[in-house]
Amino acid sequence: MARNAERPLRQALRDEMYLKDRIISTLKESPKTIPQIQEALGEYPIHEVVYWVAALWRFKILEETGKPDFEGFYTYELREE
Repeated sequence: MARNAERPLRQALRDEMYLKDRIISTLKESPKTIPQIQEALGEYPIHEVVYWVAALWRFKILEETGKPDFEGFYTYELREE
């Protein structure tokens, strides 16, 4: 599947819980930007990765570190409890 191809909403929602766990395990290694997270996940389009990262940020599972990079992406890390 092409990285920017549209997927049916039902398929994207089905993957959400699985990808939540994969994003968390990816960020346990080191803080990453959204493009780096997308690269670690593989075939998922960036707009879906943005959606999942935003949801994790909203529920205070992730937090951004510092200022955005030169492309405008923040680096995210797991929030310490």
